[in-house]
Amino acid sequence: MSVLKASFYLREPFMTSNIYQSFLSPYVEEILKAGLTNINNALDRETILENCGTLNCNTLTTLLLDKGDTNYFIENVKKLSCVFSCVEEVLTSLSVEEFKVVYSDMLKWTGYTHVFLDCFKMLKEDPLNTNLSILLMTSFLERSLGDVFMASGKQCPSMLKDLLVTQELSSIFGNNEMKFLHILVGPPTSLNLRNITWHGFVTPTDLPIRYAYIILMTVVGLGQKLSQSAEVIKIEHREQITYTDLHLPFPDLKNDVDRLTDLISHTKHIVPSTMLPYWKSAMSEFSAKRYGHAVVLLLPQLECSLRLIFASVNNCPERVKTAMSTELFTTFNEMLAKVTPDGAENRLVTAVGEPFMDLLLDTLIYPAGLRIRDRISHGEVDLTSVTSSLASHVICLSIALCISQTKPQPMDPHVIEIQDTVSGHESRYHPVACLKSDIKDLGRNLSAWISIPRPDGLEFSSWETISAENVPEIAEFQQVANAVNLPEVDNEQLKHMCLPFEDLTNTLDLILNKKIHTLYLFSSDSDSDRQVVVLLQNIIQTMQAASSVIRATAEVRFTQFEKHEMRSRQRKNYTKMINVIPIVSSGLRVVLLWVLSCLMNIESWKELDQKSKIEQIKVLKYLLSYGENVKNNSGLSKNRWDENAVLMKELTKHLC
Repeated sequence: MSVLKASFYLREPFMTSNIYQSFLSPYVEEILKAGLTNINNALDRETILENCGTLNCNTLTTLLLDKGDTNYFIENVKKLSCVFSCVEEVLTSLSVEEFKVVYSDMLKWTGYTHVFLDCFKMLKEDPLNTNLSILLMTSFLERSLGDVFMASGKQCPSMLKDLLVTQELSSIFGNNEMKFLHILVGPPTSLNLRNITWHGFVTPTDLPIRYAYIILMTVVGLGQKLSQSAEVIKIEHREQITYTDLHLPFPDLKNDVDRLTDLISHTKHIVPSTMLPYWKSAMSEFSAKRYGHAVVLLLPQLECSLRLIFASVNNCPERVKTAMSTELFTTFNEMLAKVTPDGAENRLVTAVGEPFMDLLLDTLIYPAGLRIRDRISHGEVDLTSVTSSLASHVICLSIALCISQTKPQPMDPHVIEIQDTVSGHESRYHPVACLKSDIKDLGRNLSAWISIPRPDGLEFSSWETISAENVPEIAEFQQVANAVNLPEVDNEQLKHMCLPFEDLTNTLDLILNKKIHTLYLFSSDSDSDRQVVVLLQNIIQTMQAASSVIRATAEVRFTQFEKHEMRSRQRKNYTKMINVIPIVSSGLRVVLLWVLSCLMNIESWKELDQKSKIEQIKVLKYLLSYGENVKNNSGLSKNRWDENAVLMKELTKHLC
């Protein structure tokens, strides 16, 4: 049995989630039920649908109310309930093949015909798939509408509700069509089908299948509208993201999830019984190797369960339900923030532990991280690229949340491995973690300079014999390195790192192995506090670029030298380059050490007074400028090696 960190568990279950049979506010319950009233049921199918089977725009015009009434959305949903009922009746009567014959051409405008056809098939197989179908259709509909909008040459709005009210889409599809969509998936006061599903608020009994059918029919109608347009709209579909070459911390479950499904079923403190069918469906999708569907189903459930804990530990039980029209939903962004919306300290980290919060932030929030919920819910991800390992990561994350609220007991080997992974996790995608990775990359790049090709001859210095004794600049750099605050290594090791062709990788690994607590580091501090991390990142990236430029230039010049393609002036400049490269290498190494020292002492940055912070930032800005100058001087079109030599001498003055 593994040894677990005590903070990974609560001593007692935080609450009984089964007290919640619904997570919908009274308003949301009312508007969802309004779509079942079937007002205007005197309207027949021929009035509601066109001959081709799409919605009749004239009927929509007659039914839709003008904005202004405080009950605008609810009253419109009531009036449209007859349309919803008719569409449900028509699509329920069709077989999968019949639907494909009648409607598939009208889905082609989306670029994702197969997704919408699959959703219809799933709806025919099991009404429980209503949730999954709406999740999929709303995300790909948003992506498709964005592709159409971008035909205007403008930047696409990031929020679906903002996209729906653009003049560009109204002019293409029609005002009433967009008004209809706005009622289905618009703001919180609308049916808001996208958000109540994607944020994990609806149970299977909350969501009538007619809402999935009406979204599908609306997408079909938009395609019909495009085909009838006098203006040809050239839609260029944006390339989707594919998650590849991921190094994920959790084990790949390899379709072995049966015992985990049983564990979830008995985790009553975190998985509401009303939501359990969705968890089981997600596991079934995983076992069937439909990994994208498994992730789509699980992400809202992870959010729902996390929200239960958040609301309990922060004493805000009202937050487990959908927001009223004047409030924001409680979503991952709010739950993973340092403070709650009312400014109080967020106690969620105490409940689940710092390592688990790091995992959540890596997976969901950090810009350099997976941002998996954000990207998938907005249709940015090719779901066929979701691998078993990525789906396993989401499952394990969800399992870890469940068992974090349960007393330890003998468990499945997978669960033990999940516990160990959480307990030992360090953020991989916080800016500080990314900076660590960038420093390692730069260290490997500089360590490879010994392989830069160079000619033999008396006019070229011998790199193998270079040392602080025969190159004064290197001795000066070593003096600067002695002032660097890196307790993990002694002065002799620091001097050794300044030598131009020594391997840095092992020493950097030793230094960077020290844990830095990144949770909420600079998340709500002043601009100058956040600026220091950005500056350090920019410096390392600029040094990396300078290193690559120097190596590329050296390889081209060596080839020219060997082929006798150099004129006398070029040969002299090349000689300068070969003789200056060791000094430049030492200079870049000193900058790396300086940045490394700033990084490894980043947690004490807040203790500096304002004057000291300003002085440090001034030095960092100089180092950034220094790196840019080295890069610019070293390109094939510049070859300013005398100027690079001067920069090296100036560097020691600024750092001493």
